[in-house]
Amino acid sequence: DLSDVPRPGNTGASALRLKREEELAKREHERLEVVAGLSADSVFEYDIAADRMQYYNSKEGMFNSIFNKPVIENYTASILDGSIIEELFHPEDTEKFKVLCDDFRSGKPDIYAEVRKQYERGKYTWVSVEAKTMLDKQGVPTHVIGKISNIDEKIKQEQEMKYQMERDQLTGVYNKQTVEKLISEKLAEGVGEDAYVVITDVDDF
Repeated sequence: DLSDVPRPGNTGASALRLKREEELAKREHERLEVVAGLSADSVFEYDIAADRMQYYNSKEGMFNSIFNKPVIENYTASILDGSIIEELFHPEDTEKFKVLCDDFRSGKPDIYAEVRKQYERGKYTWVSVEAKTMLDKQGVPTHVIGKISNIDEKIKQEQEMKYQMERDQLTGVYNKQTVEKLISEKLAEGVGEDAYVVITDVDDF
């Protein structure tokens, strides 16, 4: 049986193909580094099979600030450790980040999330994570490439606009439209509890 005997031609072709793939991977890596250097965002690449995260810059000092290195092995297992995830994110956003990690591993095509990252004890800044999943020739998800952006100013402006729209400019209390909306939402929940609402309209205030 000669089926297991190496054929020089096939071995050479395999070696050449492997070399080309390595060169393509190297060029792609260099391209990402260039893009990251020109971007105001933090660019990252996640290897799904290896559970490896690589950051190509640290302009925001984003999610690798605790590990203090550009490449993090066993990424999801490491970052989802209870103490680490609590140091990185606002308590209300830890579950959102867990979902984000699940999206990385599942091969979800388009990924987006907004979370609050802790930069000092008790102080947070809003960041967005936007990414796309890359597929191999067989359509199998292999990598996630994305960016992390500081959106703190944008979020604060939106919150301020919302506050102004919902409040009476003179007193700062909810305006009539907002009160009606909040009452309707509460009634729609059907909590099954008795409640009373008293509305007083003051003319010529």
